[in-house]
Amino acid sequence: MRTNSTKTLGLKFRRGITLTELMVAALLSSLVLIGTYAVLRSGIESDNITLGMSMAWERLDLARDMLATDADAAAYSGTPNSTVDPWICPKPWNGTVYQGLMVRETDSAPTWAGTDNPNIFPDECIFQGAALLDELAPDSITGDTIDFQSDLALPINEDDYVAMFENRFLRITSPNGFSQFAEVVAVDFEEHKVQLEFAPARATDIGVCGILGTGGQDHEVTIHTYFRYRIIEHPTEPNSTALVREEVYWPELEWGEEPEVIPGTQLIVAENIVDLQCWADGVSAGLTPLFTPDSNGGVVRSAYASTGSAVNLDPEVLTDIERARIFHFQITARTSREYDSVPHRPRGELDNGAFDIMRTFDLDGDPSTAALTQTIHHQVALQNFIVRSLN
Repeated sequence: MRTNSTKTLGLKFRRGITLTELMVAALLSSLVLIGTYAVLRSGIESDNITLGMSMAWERLDLARDMLATDADAAAYSGTPNSTVDPWICPKPWNGTVYQGLMVRETDSAPTWAGTDNPNIFPDECIFQGAALLDELAPDSITGDTIDFQSDLALPINEDDYVAMFENRFLRITSPNGFSQFAEVVAVDFEEHKVQLEFAPARATDIGVCGILGTGGQDHEVTIHTYFRYRIIEHPTEPNSTALVREEVYWPELEWGEEPEVIPGTQLIVAENIVDLQCWADGVSAGLTPLFTPDSNGGVVRSAYASTGSAVNLDPEVLTDIERARIFHFQITARTSREYDSVPHRPRGELDNGAFDIMRTFDLDGDPSTAALTQTIHHQVALQNFIVRSLN
């Protein structure tokens, strides 16, 4: 009897737990799940932002391999060849000069071949509307800080202002023709300022678009280092050549002065160079050879004569063109592996292993007029051209 009674009491006790505590347990479980979901979602969103910015920084590492842009031309008339240039977005619209364009880290332009990039949406480049163009014109750009004109009341609130810059990169193009990307790390609504962390890139990029142009005004921009490319005798292989990239420190130099090469930054990007070819847009019909191979030790000797007067280049330091009279050109370096089979290449049809070198020059005169007839006045003529590997 005791056994039966005990079992009966035990059965009743177990049913009591099921009816009451099960509901409490279910409620507590729901609260735990909701809290866990909220924490995970917050973490995922944070990780996504971090990942997105990290990817943007990674893409900015590649930006040095793209087209450099002249500030005046970009501010007044878009970028050179902007109607066909897939790298730059957005462009001036209906003659409006955009002086402040902000972009998210996922916005950019199509691939160099014009095909769609799944991570890039040119139409979604975020920039100020017409009502904000004047108010957000940069008053000064000094060091790592941009000061916008603060004497005008912005027609947006602080949250909107912060949202314009938060988690974004800016592309800053200075009047002397240098461009550089920077991540916004702090926003000051009261003072109309943003603080930047500069990325190692001074060109458009496959993952980031947009330009903060100066409109040709005289703003101060600090320039520290840049990359240059030159052809040298191969350091280890006899009778061979190498196209090398090196990081250079260049404050304000006088014409003819050599910049300081930063030790340990030289990198071979192409070997066994047997031919370099140049396309000079708008200068003459067809392709204009710029470099020809030389039998003396395999070092490439150079001359450019499309304007009637040849300009000889030092084969070891390709830096000094005085009268190239071209606005934008593209060079293709071919290695011996492909030289015999491909004697001539149309623009944009390069095999893997080739290099596409592009540079936009800063020219005298109004960049919106016949700049092709002007003379290059900056020593950066060949100092700052950019190499893109097409692998």
